[in-house]
Amino acid sequence: MEFQWDRGNTKHVINDYPERNNTISEVESLFSDPHFIAIPDRIDRFGEQQYHGVGIGNGGLEKYVVFVVRNNQIRPISCRRASQTERQIYYDNSKQS
Repeated sequence: MEFQWDRGNTKHVINDYPERNNTISEVESLFSDPHFIAIPDRIDRFGEQQYHGVGIGNGGLEKYVVFVVRNNQIRPISCRRASQTERQIYYDNSKQS
């Protein structure tokens, strides 16, 4: 899996919200979770399909991530702690696997 990081998404995902304790390594690790759930979301203003997903990263917390796939790379847009409802969906899905 390849990821696309630049000044824009690093600033927003990592630096703008220090209370979320995001690191590049943590965000990327969500996609390696065998129970990671990715669901198509809206088409953004640039015509790209956005997705949102829930997974457990290296830090052991359930996180909600918004991303696009651009040039065969995952480009994270946002990442935060999953809500109680999102965590429940994650655990319901992981029991079915």
